[in-house]
Amino acid sequence: MAAPIAHVSSKQQEMETSEKQHLMSTFWALAATNDDRRISGANTLLKILEQKQSVQENKEALCEDVIYALQRLVKGLASSRQGARQGYATALAELLALLPVISLKEVFVLIKNHLHSKTSKQVKSFYKLTIKPLS
Repeated sequence: MAAPIAHVSSKQQEMETSEKQHLMSTFWALAATNDDRRISGANTLLKILEQKQSVQENKEALCEDVIYALQRLVKGLASSRQGARQGYATALAELLALLPVISLKEVFVLIKNHLHSKTSKQVKSFYKLTIKPLS
């Protein structure tokens, strides 16, 4: 009897690993220089996160994958890779529209914590023009 349970557990772990890899690959697509690839990556990311959040037991709390994605999307706003800032900003804006449970105040805190300390002139300009007046 123990073998089938272990087998199911192993299968479940494989599925979770595959899902995580699929989620991670969407972030690479967000940084693509090709517009269609960036849009496709954003759409895929949003579908994954919407599905993950929909099975969250506490509907007022964010699931682990959404929290991770928010942090990663905010950090991506400061990327030096061509196309990354556009892809990450688009995905972040769409995620905020898709999941109203995400607090803008929390997003501003993430932006302040992850972007304010960067030395890039573009990041400092972004912070001064958009985040600081809203804080």
